[in-house]
Amino acid sequence: MKKKIIALVLSALMLMSVLPLAAAADTGDVDSNGKVDSADARTALRAAVGLHKLTAEEMLLADVDSDGDVDATDARLILRAAVGLETLHTHSYTSAVTTAATCEKKGVTTFTCSCGDSYTEDIAATGHTAVTDEAVPATCTEKGLSEGAHCSVCKKVIKAQEEVAALGHTEVKDKAEAPTCAEKGLTEGSHCSVCNKLIKAQEEIPAFGHTVVKEEAVPATCTEKGLSEGEYCSVCNALLKAQEEIPALGHTIVTDEAVPATCTEKGLSAGAHCSACNMVTKAQKEVPALGHYPVEIEALEPSCTKDGRNEGIICKDCNASLEGAEIIPAFGHTEVIDPAVPPTETAPGLTEGSHCSVCNAVIRAQQVIYEHEHDFRAISLTGTTRCAEDGCNAVLPAFNDIVNTLKTSENGINYYTGIFEDIEHYDEPQVTGILAGMMDSSEMAASTSVSYLPLDKNRLITADNFPSRNTDYVSTLTDSDVKSITIEKVSGVGFVSSLPDKFTSGKTEYELTEIKGREYPALYKVTIVLPDQSIDITQPVTGVSVYDKIYAKDYNKTLEATRAGIAQEFDALAKEMEGMSTMMTSSGTVRSSLVVEYYINADSLAPVAARYNHVFDISFDIGLGIFLSMLQKTSLTSNSYYFFTKSF
Repeated sequence: MKKKIIALVLSALMLMSVLPLAAAADTGDVDSNGKVDSADARTALRAAVGLHKLTAEEMLLADVDSDGDVDATDARLILRAAVGLETLHTHSYTSAVTTAATCEKKGVTTFTCSCGDSYTEDIAATGHTAVTDEAVPATCTEKGLSEGAHCSVCKKVIKAQEEVAALGHTEVKDKAEAPTCAEKGLTEGSHCSVCNKLIKAQEEIPAFGHTVVKEEAVPATCTEKGLSEGEYCSVCNALLKAQEEIPALGHTIVTDEAVPATCTEKGLSAGAHCSACNMVTKAQKEVPALGHYPVEIEALEPSCTKDGRNEGIICKDCNASLEGAEIIPAFGHTEVIDPAVPPTETAPGLTEGSHCSVCNAVIRAQQVIYEHEHDFRAISLTGTTRCAEDGCNAVLPAFNDIVNTLKTSENGINYYTGIFEDIEHYDEPQVTGILAGMMDSSEMAASTSVSYLPLDKNRLITADNFPSRNTDYVSTLTDSDVKSITIEKVSGVGFVSSLPDKFTSGKTEYELTEIKGREYPALYKVTIVLPDQSIDITQPVTGVSVYDKIYAKDYNKTLEATRAGIAQEFDALAKEMEGMSTMMTSSGTVRSSLVVEYYINADSLAPVAARYNHVFDISFDIGLGIFLSMLQKTSLTSNSYYFFTKSF
């Protein structure tokens, strides 16, 4: 940004002809004084409007855009070159061979400048380059050639090669071979002993093939090795498939569970055996029956759910009746209907239920129902908000409780962790003043379209990142901190439809189809608007911001670092302008705004989703009196999204 501003200021000063800057060149130096300066630009401009007549040489120097005419465009380009914003054309020739030289004829090289100027130079003929054409010996079937010579460049024959006659074949016999079980045989044939060319082909005689005999497999056992199946030829005794040794399997030990002895039945100790061959590896031993342990009991009356007993003697261990002590079965609940209570305008109602008339146990619980819509007024960030309807006990949880309970839940995290944000950035300068036409403000504009990415793990509400561990997202807002709090009944989460179906961050692709496809119930939308925070770029930021309580710790320190960086650039630029005897003025502001939307289930009053919408605007103005003023505006918008799935 600083370099763009300096270029703009220098351009303006050159138009006022107050700085003796120059850029060394040849084209554009109309007065041929060895430099391109504002005087050359004025001469070209006067010639363009007919106030000055140029010589032929001056015309060539002034026509910097090489269009054959000197006009206002040439004057503007010379002026921009004088202040370092433009580099004028200087001939730079590139060479190309337009007619190549040959062994016997000259060639031509053409030198061309990008402006269209050109000249040529001759290339001397190269003369012949003689190379030897090696002799080709004659073979049995092919003629040969004597040694010769030609030019390697133009291929002209210098010494012609002469033909040598073919030699003819020298025939020898190829013996016949008898076939075997595995190998093929051949008939008699012949070939040339000199060139090895086949004169009479040998014909293949198929192999007889093995006469296969199988060697049966021997299965391995728990204790003995085995063998795999094998094969051999009964004619040539060739081993076709070797038998491989199979290791003994070893016992597969399984435990024979112990059988506890009871009062009347014998038991067994734990044992073991092989599940494959059934060999017992550890024998089970008999354990004698324990016998009863008699105790006297008093009579016990039965209840709705528990059995009773008569007075007598039972076994303490197995509860068997030894003398009397017969069991009296539980008689079960006696169900009584609890009728439904219709709700009224002043009191909630109840659904139908039931209970036991004997023990009063609840068999089917009654549920509270309301006849009216909840009416939440005077919403509080720090305390619960009760329904304003008479007799309604519905309570809307406090904003701080929703956020901080989710962070500090002893039972772990209580929400959907697919949290992400989108960021949109745009900035553009607005240039005004007498010299504004010399600058193209669109060259300094920049924008970034919406991009989606997961939040950094340090900004997520997780079990490892809650207030006791210094998270940046502890909400300590009070009702007096905010500009406004409103609530409205809605049928869905408003911002969901604008989200993409999926987005990519790094090498990972994130799916949002589950969130977008979710059916949202009737909801309460709570909107919390924080006051805008605006600071002067020339004044240090002090104190604590309300944004510290909800958005980020030490928010004002971050704001001050941004402000100080901009102010430092302005101070450095102003000093450079002072060195050029030019006064520069500057001013600007930084503004923040934050709106939080929370969506709450209208029936369960549990949180469903949330969005933090943060806007950060910077604007500053740099001026050079009536000649130039540039207003730079930058805007950064960030949305952080949260989606809850469990009850609060």
